[in-house]
Amino acid sequence: MAANVYMKSFTLGLPQWAKLSAIPLVIDATIIASSKNPNPINLRVVGGITTSWQPGATVWLPGVDLARIEINGPTGNAALVVGMAPRTKRRAAPQTFMFAQAEPEQGEPVEPEPGGGTK
Repeated sequence: MAANVYMKSFTLGLPQWAKLSAIPLVIDATIIASSKNPNPINLRVVGGITTSWQPGATVWLPGVDLARIEINGPTGNAALVVGMAPRTKRRAAPQTFMFAQAEPEQGEPVEPEPGGGTK
C-alpha cells in the first residue's frame, strides 16, 4: 500500500510566524532545523511558549496536527517538515519492546507464557 508523503520547506524571516500547515493536518512528522542556519529558530504551539531550536535540531512527532505548530526565525534560516499519515498500529520503542508483543514471522499465533515470555 502506498503512503502519501508530506514535505514542506520553510525560509524564515522575523517577526512573522508561519504555521506548518494552513489546514488541520495530523501526521507523523519529522521537523528539522537546517544545520546551515547561523542562528536558532523558534517553534510554538498555538501561540504558547516559544522554544528555541539550535541549527541541526531534529524531532519526530507522532500524530501531530501541523496546523497547531508555528515557526519563525532570523531571515535566511530554514526548516524542513517531512511526514506521512499516522500509523494505525504503533510499534513499541526499542527500549520498551516486549517479546509478548512481537508479531510471528510465519503468521502463527504467539501465546504468552506465565511470567510474560512467549512460547
